[in-house]
Formats: sequence, C-alpha cells, structure tokens
Amino acid sequence: MKRKQILTQAQKKRKCYLARKRYAANPEKYRAYNRQSYQRHKTKRQHRDRVNSFRILYDLTEKKYDVLLKKQNGVCAVCGKSETVTHRGKLIRLAVDHDHITNKVRGLLCNKCNRMIENSRDNIETLKQGIRYLRGQK
Repeated sequence: MKRKQILTQAQKKRKCYLARKRYAANPEKYRAYNRQSYQRHKTKRQHRDRVNSFRILYDLTEKKYDVLLKKQNGVCAVCGKSETVTHRGKLIRLAVDHDHITNKVRGLLCNKCNRMIENSRDNIETLKQGIRYLRGQK
C-alpha cells in the first residue's frame, strides 16, 4: 500500500501552481476528462447522495428504507399503488413521508400521494374538507 506523502506548505503551493499551469496550457483536455469522469461516476454519485440525504434528514439507512419498502409490499402507504412517475426515463423511488415536527418517518408514498399530503400541509382538517368537497357536501 502506498503511503500518503506529507507535503510542506511550499510544496503544496508549488504543486497547485504546476497544476494550474498544466490546465492553462491545455484546458480542453482537462474539461473533456472531467466530463467523462462525471458521466462515468454519475450513477454511483446519485446513489451516494440519496443514501446520505436519507441518513441526514430522516436518520434512515438504505437497509431501513428497504425494510420499510418490503413491509409495504413495494407500494404506496396511502393508495396502495406502485410508483409510476419517471425522471429522465427512470422510475423514481417511493418518497419518504415524515412528520415535519418530530421528523419521524411515517412511511413511503408515491409522488401523487406525497404531493397531496404536502399540499395539505399535514393538516387533517384540510384533507377532510377536500373529501367533503369531492362528495358535494358543504
């Protein structure tokens, strides 16, 4: 295993100076490399970002998400249907629904049900009024 070299401040400055000089001499070469690297690692990065956001926002690991998904049989907790919304040709995963006060995860919802709950601002009375409206009552 290669040991990490410890550089002095002057060595770090020199290394940065040389890197900037190489880039300035042939910027298109480095831009092309960066584009290729971005595409090559895109899927891995998206997965990592999603896992990290679940962990940070909801204290939900990928394993816990999969357990919750299995518990719900892979369908939305409200309508009982699987997700149908796609993003860039790929089916998106069920959204994590959580209480905005306690931040406790309640379940996994499809995009439509998640929007419905989100637009009602988690207010049960608003949802009841919506039901009365749909039934034609006042």
